[in-house]
Amino acid sequence: DLALIFMAIAEINYLLTHYNNEEVKIEIYEDGFLYEVITHLKQIDPINRCLVLENRKKVPFSKLINITYNE
Repeated sequence: DLALIFMAIAEINYLLTHYNNEEVKIEIYEDGFLYEVITHLKQIDPINRCLVLENRKKVPFSKLINITYNE
């Protein structure tokens, strides 16, 4: 449903715009598999449209399925 997709995008956008070095859980879709990563973000790079994780791995926004605060 398109409304659910827009809600998910809005939630991801909210978390990224209010991010303050909290630990996050990221779901990434890559090569047909879904991966979960718990990390801190080193950088949010809107110019290159990616997240830079604390291990310096770059995750393109297009592969980002979900991001939440790790509880």
